[in-house]
Amino acid sequence: LDGYSGKYEARMGFELAEGGKDPRVLGERGTNVTDLRWLALGQKWLGSEGGTLSLDHRSLLDRLGADDLYLAIGLSRVYRGEHWPLVVGVHVVPDHGVEVGLDDLG
Repeated sequence: LDGYSGKYEARMGFELAEGGKDPRVLGERGTNVTDLRWLALGQKWLGSEGGTLSLDHRSLLDRLGADDLYLAIGLSRVYRGEHWPLVVGVHVVPDHGVEVGLDDLG
């Protein structure tokens, strides 16, 4: 969360099953996350002061109090001549229970 502009961005890196690796999602920046509940959770964790939060898989599960994390992956429209992976859904077991209100969408 950029404290000056108020712009919030969530990104996530992941590996595909069977050891499949895509450099666009394994890089330092990962790929965009568009899941509204996940965005609201990230904003809640960061608070109004902004900054960056980076968690490895185990730390993320611990912070969520979760056993498993499932991702729904999609593709962007064509950008720079190709489709880019997106995380369109983050599903936590047990559910993290974050509610999204109109104020969370700004």
